[in-house]
Amino acid sequence: MQYIIVILCLLAADQAVEFALLRLLGMGGSRVLVDGFLSLDVIQNNGIAFGMLSSSGMLLVCLTSFLIGALIVYILLKRKSERKAVLIPLTMIAGGALGNLVDRLRLGYVVDYIHFHIFPYIFNFADICVVLGCFAILIAVMLPQKRGGRHAR
Repeated sequence: MQYIIVILCLLAADQAVEFALLRLLGMGGSRVLVDGFLSLDVIQNNGIAFGMLSSSGMLLVCLTSFLIGALIVYILLKRKSERKAVLIPLTMIAGGALGNLVDRLRLGYVVDYIHFHIFPYIFNFADICVVLGCFAILIAVMLPQKRGGRHAR
């Protein structure tokens, strides 16, 4: 159950930040945080990562819904047998995906706002959850598991 609570907390954080930025800056608004490096640029993203599949709204909703459902089922079924090093990143991925899904269902697009000027794309808190979760999964899978005090091969 704690994993579901974390997923809902990530969703709430994502939605709260977007709500605040839309109220403060409005769609299309911008605020420089570190000149030439970081700004908040509130934009509408109709696609997924890097704006891909921008004309596939319903397909994205269906695929994301299936992915979130599969992740939640896996987390709930494996919560006692799977390593936390795997379950926590899966929780982050599910929470981030749910945040973007709620945007798509509520607004018809995703609100992005974090713009590092060294990176050509703008993203949001939910995207960070998904990306960090994916990196953590890769690390967890590559590291050996401890079993009975010894590393498994």
